[in-house]
Amino acid sequence: MGIKYSIGIATTKNENGIIINMLKSLKEDIGSANIKSFEILICLNNYNRETEKELLGIAKLNPSMNIKLLKSKPGLIPAQRKLIKCSRSSSDFIIFYDSDVSIEKGTTQKFIKLMEKNPSVIVGTGDQEAYKEKGFWYNTYNIVGLIPKLMSKRKYIIGRCFAIRKDKYFVPDPVVSDDTFISSYVVYNFGKNVLKVVPGASVKYFGPSTLKDYYHKIRRITLQKELIFSMYPEYVSLEPYFKKRWINKEIRKLPYIKRLQLFLQKRITSLCQKTVKLSKKDHWTPLTTTKNKKVF
Repeated sequence: MGIKYSIGIATTKNENGIIINMLKSLKEDIGSANIKSFEILICLNNYNRETEKELLGIAKLNPSMNIKLLKSKPGLIPAQRKLIKCSRSSSDFIIFYDSDVSIEKGTTQKFIKLMEKNPSVIVGTGDQEAYKEKGFWYNTYNIVGLIPKLMSKRKYIIGRCFAIRKDKYFVPDPVVSDDTFISSYVVYNFGKNVLKVVPGASVKYFGPSTLKDYYHKIRRITLQKELIFSMYPEYVSLEPYFKKRWINKEIRKLPYIKRLQLFLQKRITSLCQKTVKLSKKDHWTPLTTTKNKKVF
């Protein structure tokens, strides 16, 4: 029997064995749904020898997981390109997971069902929730991830877990953010109905725990957004569609300490965003010239 499904892990940070925990959750997820004929492709683009040795050991001890190790140039996008190029599955889609998440049971099967039953869907995205940790500032930086109902659902992909048709994957250089660009590219060129949220598909993640980490997260998101709009100015028209909105009735239900944390998170986010400015070398010549296209 040939390989039917490909699961790609595009980054392999092994901080405190975090990818090992991710693979454990993936094995449990696949096993609970009794999924057959699959391959797990791991791209070693940001790793050390210890990580590679550990992953080779896991692959040897778990032949049923059908793990294959690949290597690519540094960066998330080169890794994703390599994973798609090396995919041997008969299905026309690949499921991507980040290496630092824990996969909720049933998630992989839900992706498969959506993509198989809806051939017009190009991208299926799951949801994400931050791990609960003690500490005032961790809970401040990650309050939306800890209490997702405070904001409306995002209508673009969650980069930590999504499925995409292999022949529709496209991210140009120098973009390094898969979720922001793919969402804009797919919706702008193929319409809003080709991107679907998969109910019940979800992963958990550890959010930033220090101001420095949080700043770098906001800076990366803001800079990538500006870069993409600089390269593809027509995508600016999609911003109102993708933007999340606060749900005030849920905010009013919060206890005082949570409302304080939310206030601080908003202020810190705003200050971080204001410090981000594109340098001259970051202002790219627009790659497309389409104007005034009606998306919706």
